[in-house]
Amino acid sequence: PEFEVIRKQNQHVMKGGVFKPDGCTAWQKVAVIVPYRDRLHHLKILLNRLHSMLVKQKIHYQIFVVEQLGKDKFNRGKLMNIGYLEALKQNKFDCFVFHDADLLPEHNQNLYMCDQYARHLSSAIDEMRYHVMYYNYAGGVIAINRDNYQRINGYSNSYWGWGNEDDDLSARIQESGLLITRPPEHIGRFKMVRHAKLSRSEHGLVFHF
Repeated sequence: PEFEVIRKQNQHVMKGGVFKPDGCTAWQKVAVIVPYRDRLHHLKILLNRLHSMLVKQKIHYQIFVVEQLGKDKFNRGKLMNIGYLEALKQNKFDCFVFHDADLLPEHNQNLYMCDQYARHLSSAIDEMRYHVMYYNYAGGVIAINRDNYQRINGYSNSYWGWGNEDDDLSARIQESGLLITRPPEHIGRFKMVRHAKLSRSEHGLVFHF
């Protein structure tokens, strides 16, 4: 869908990608952080899906698309950290959902909210035959509350290219004593929009921000 179509279909969403439910006070304020570069087709499909689903969940949310310019390799972790810091300038969000642009949630009951740990929302991706790749996998879509993101010191800024920043995040989560929780596989189902695979990232050092 074109952006104009998305806007018309989601007129309840305010400027800046913000929605607040009527008639109730949401338990959490949720920031959805989407790292992005050169995937406009994926982004349109994702925004159309997320707005429709999150409104049904009556979540007070705002979507932040963080775009990387230039010709350097993609640095997903750094974009997540930038999104976190910029979102806090807009509102005191309780929960942060870090979301790949190519993953579409299939089930409306997969709540985009945080628990006291790190909640891995994409527990079953079609490309992985709807199973978790490995027990401590933390890639795709993960929700972490504000205090825990500070506790683990966010993502590393040092991985350029695809992958590795997820494994680094998983190690930070476990090192801090937190658990990785997941919805049941029949709820945490996602479809991956097809795209060319990028090269895996170079090894990087841990960066403290």
